[in-house]
Amino acid sequence: MKRLKFLIIPFFIFTQISNAQNDYYKNTDNLYGKKLQMALYSIIKGQTKLPYSSSSPDVWDALKQTDKDTTNSSDVILFYTGWKRNAAKEYDNGNGWNREHVWPKSHGFPDKADTAYTDINHLRPADVSVNSARGSKDFDNGGSEYIDPDGDTGCKTDEDSWEPRDAVKGDVARMIFYMATRYEGFQGYDLQIVDYTGTSGSKLGKLSTLIKWNRLDPPSDYERHRNDVVFSIQHNRNPFIDRPEFADRIYLTNSLLIEKAEALSKNTALVTFNKDVDSSTAAEPSNYFIDKGIGNPTSVEPFYNGVRNTVLLRTKEFTDNTSYVLKISGVTSGGAKIADGSIAGLNVKEPTKVEFNLFSANIINRKVKLTWSTVSEEKCLGFEIERKNSSSTKWRKIAFLSHKGSALIGADYLYYDVPQFNTGNYFYRLKSINVDGSYSYSSVASVNTGMPYSISLSQNYPNPVCSGTKTNFEFKIPSRGIVTLKIYNILGQEISTVLSSHLTAGRYNASFSVKNLSAGIYFYRLTIRSDNLQAGEKSLIKKMTILK
Repeated sequence: MKRLKFLIIPFFIFTQISNAQNDYYKNTDNLYGKKLQMALYSIIKGQTKLPYSSSSPDVWDALKQTDKDTTNSSDVILFYTGWKRNAAKEYDNGNGWNREHVWPKSHGFPDKADTAYTDINHLRPADVSVNSARGSKDFDNGGSEYIDPDGDTGCKTDEDSWEPRDAVKGDVARMIFYMATRYEGFQGYDLQIVDYTGTSGSKLGKLSTLIKWNRLDPPSDYERHRNDVVFSIQHNRNPFIDRPEFADRIYLTNSLLIEKAEALSKNTALVTFNKDVDSSTAAEPSNYFIDKGIGNPTSVEPFYNGVRNTVLLRTKEFTDNTSYVLKISGVTSGGAKIADGSIAGLNVKEPTKVEFNLFSANIINRKVKLTWSTVSEEKCLGFEIERKNSSSTKWRKIAFLSHKGSALIGADYLYYDVPQFNTGNYFYRLKSINVDGSYSYSSVASVNTGMPYSISLSQNYPNPVCSGTKTNFEFKIPSRGIVTLKIYNILGQEISTVLSSHLTAGRYNASFSVKNLSAGIYFYRLTIRSDNLQAGEKSLIKKMTILK
């Protein structure tokens, strides 16, 4: 077995690359079981309800679009059999096609007025007699092959279950998962998936079989395209097509699971598990497969850096605006093995980046002036400004500015930062955030505060200062020592101590509230007693005025 080297590149290198995941599911991270199901319900509940039969656009019309034959737009593809039928033949005295409720309408929503009754996320064109043979049976493996008068169907059945052909087993599972999420315990519905057959009421089985079917038959291009068409008509999506790993995260919460898979660049993907994984199995290339003809990744390296539940995958180059399926087997956590063929959706979207023309930083009047301009701002939401100093390895967000430009026209920007200056370098960068949640970084701009050569004390600002407000003092010290800043009245009596601390050489700001001082003339004195005995003690005094 080939062993690969551990990846030890710092994590922030990868977080700088645009995140291409669909923003539709942004509130589902780190959720499992009922909490995840409720979060998904909140996302998908706002659908447009269609009439079941009407002179205006109805379910018949919708299915002619969602299940259209891509090679002949006059036909629809019948779900259970894959046969093609003229779309215009709606039932046609049993010779055409009808509308199959994959979750049977008798299991929880028998009235045509029910939203679930007309939900095209689980309504599919079907052969009339095949649909009748399926009836309201549960889904499970086994039974005898069902031969229709029109020919072999590839389906099997017994007295209480139906097994569809292999090509649509995953489609069935994901529609059932959708229905149990969209209509389970909300708005008068109580659809539930159970792990047995022979169900009645609002229950449907069989859960363990459906979970296996979800892995056996991952989402296809046709199924993904159908999801897009449904969204354009009904304005909600089936989350289990976009993110098939959601099924395991809801129903198998105690197992080792895939949390999500993210494309980080043209040839890298980051897989996050719900538990820390064993390095020996996480590093084995044969445990990973990515479809769409990509094949086994060219290298697989576990990436730790304090986060041992992630694995970085390097593959052949992804294609932009394409959905892939990641399949994983053999990975373990403390000896517990992930279910063979566990899958996750991997959505690779073309990153949209702001084109920067200039980014600079300069010190002006005790402030850092940041300026930048852009050439274009396609799908840009705005800019986070981040800062760090020479003694820190972490960037800190200090401000956010909304975008002003467009895809065709850039804009000029200005921002003033007022950090608590100390000696050394300050670094700034811009995080350009896109509307889909992806982002990219600008180059880094820096300023050097320099080392002061002598003690200095600036005039307080504002001055005069109104009673009840604050004033600020800025000073520089050339060496380490005990620094005090005190306030005196016009008689030379000490009124208050603003600062008394042991400081290193550098630039500093201090603020002081004058709410307890009467209007009049005051003095403030800065004193430094240097750690260098030869330097001795030095002081500076300035005057300030307080108004009523």
